[in-house]
Parts: sequence; C-alpha cells; structure tokens
Amino acid sequence: TVSVLYWRRQPVVMLRRSRVQRIWQYDAKVKRQWHTEHKYRELTKWQREASGLTDWQTKQSSLVHRSTKIRFNPNFVGLSKGVTAEEAKKWTHIDQLKLPDMPPEGYEEPKPVGRTAWPSSWRDNEEFALRILELTPDELREFTMETLTQVIHEEAQRDGIELRRLDMEGQPMTELPTEEVIAHYNLEEPTLRDRVIERAIEEPFGFIPDSTQRAKIRCVNDVVAFVEARVRVCRIEKDVKVTDAVLDFLAAQPVQPEFGYHHALPQDTREDLVKAWESKFQWQWQFGNAVYKPRTLEEDQLTPAFTQAQAKVAARDEFEQQLEAGELRRRHLEKVRQAAA
Repeated sequence: TVSVLYWRRQPVVMLRRSRVQRIWQYDAKVKRQWHTEHKYRELTKWQREASGLTDWQTKQSSLVHRSTKIRFNPNFVGLSKGVTAEEAKKWTHIDQLKLPDMPPEGYEEPKPVGRTAWPSSWRDNEEFALRILELTPDELREFTMETLTQVIHEEAQRDGIELRRLDMEGQPMTELPTEEVIAHYNLEEPTLRDRVIERAIEEPFGFIPDSTQRAKIRCVNDVVAFVEARVRVCRIEKDVKVTDAVLDFLAAQPVQPEFGYHHALPQDTREDLVKAWESKFQWQWQFGNAVYKPRTLEEDQLTPAFTQAQAKVAARDEFEQQLEAGELRRRHLEKVRQAAA
C-alpha cells in the first residue's frame, strides 16, 4: 500500500510493509556479510597495482589470504583452500581412473593351487602333508575306500543296521561289508552324512568341506571324488623357475635393471664452494629437504655396542700383556708385602 504525505509542500511517498516483509528484510540485513570479511575481499587500488591485478580479475593473493598455505597434494586438490576448480584441473597431473567395482563378463577369481591351497592343518604338520601327497591316485582311492568301509560299517552298526551277509545262524560271514555294498551306500541321511564326512574326510586328510561342498556329497563316490580333487589341487606346483638360457639371454642385453633408489635421487650439481657457503647458513634438512644416507653397508663404527666391544677387547689385550711381562705378579707381591708389614 502506498500513502502520499506532504512535507514542506513536497509529496513524500511512504511504503507500508507487512509484518512478513519486515521480518524478511530484517533477516536479510542480519545475514549480510561485511565487505571486509568476504572470502574473496575487494582489494584497494594500491593492493591491486602491487599484485598486478585488474579490477575484474582476482586471484589468490598473500595480501588478502593470510591463512597458512597448504602443501600441494593432488589427491586432495578439491579440498585445498583458495584454489578454483579450473586451476586445480590445471595442476592435477595425476589422472586417477575410477574403475568400476563390478568384474567384467566371464571373470573368474584365480583359485589357489599348490602350497597356497594347503589346509591350515597341513601347514602346521608338513610331514603329514607330504605323506599324503606321496600316495599315487590308486593308493589314495584304495585308502579312502578302506576308511569309508570301516567308518560306514561302524556308523551303520551304531544305527542298528547290518550291512554284512549273514549265515543260516544269523552270524556275519565277513568281518567287514563287501566293497559293492559300501560303494552303493546312500548318504542322504544328514546326521549320518555329517559323521561320515568328519571321520572319513576331516580326520584322516585334514580337509574341511564348506557348506556348498557338504550339500553336494550324497554318496560314497562323491566322498572319493572330493578327496581326489583336493589332493590333486594341492599337488600342482607352479613352475616359477627361470631357465639358464633365459638368464644368459637377459644378461647379454645392453640395458640392465638398476635396483635401489639411489640412482633416481636428485643430484646437486653446484660447485663445492657454493654448497659449503650454503651450509654455513642453512641445515641440510631445513626447508623440507630430505637427507638420504645409503644403508647398503652397516655403520658399525659409531654404535654404542661396537664401542663397548672395542673397549673390552682393548682392556683384555692390555691385561694379557701385563700378565706376560710379569707386571701383575710384581704388583700382587707388592700388595702382599705391604699387608705383611
């Protein structure tokens, strides 16, 4: 609403603001920032002239930003102070690829073979592991079937089941059931299967099948196949030996690898006089400079242990010299004579 008043014969226009407008404008005035406390302050003409800036272009200036400078780190360049995005892109000479976490189509994780695939019980007892690996496939299958025959017979007896042939009097004709009966025995019953896995796989071989492998073991042939497969994987040895022919060929090449990092260190090519003059005023490590000392040879001359050992050896040599010269005997007799007097 607009109302017109007259003061000194001049019309005065007054704006009547609502309560919401007054609150809003008061809030806006409160939140206004002073021109001296902006992040990018307006420089005076003298400051702009000294910094080499124009009216329309402002950059990071030591006159304006008195905060501590942060050492440049390309990984954190987006968070460092006073650097615009464009300048950061200019400075970042490391382009780190953002790789997707999903594996490509048809990717299979490398499966452990050889010693890597050994179970923990084998690593603790290497003699036991080598004894199993010495068995031929036929011996391994025969040993597994013998173990299964004994285990299944005992577990079936425990459940009240007789697997042996009986004679006319009801007495078993053999000590153990035949191999055909064992080979066709069904392991569908879960508690029986767990007991057979524990006594025929885990105890004699040290292999512990996971839940997926346990679910696949349904008959005796599955048990034998599981043991054979695990032993076969543990037998595979990666052939990482480099042949002599390859070594000779590589040694004949003109460019040889240079190990270590000393060849890559920055070399100070100034004159000795300049270096000596600089060292009078500045420590070697003073302004972020790293001091590299080669560690290829052990410095045993300055260690306390070496110094003590040196002193002990010197004292022992001196003692032996005095002993050979009779000095110790003479000194001892002198003390005896003084004590007697």
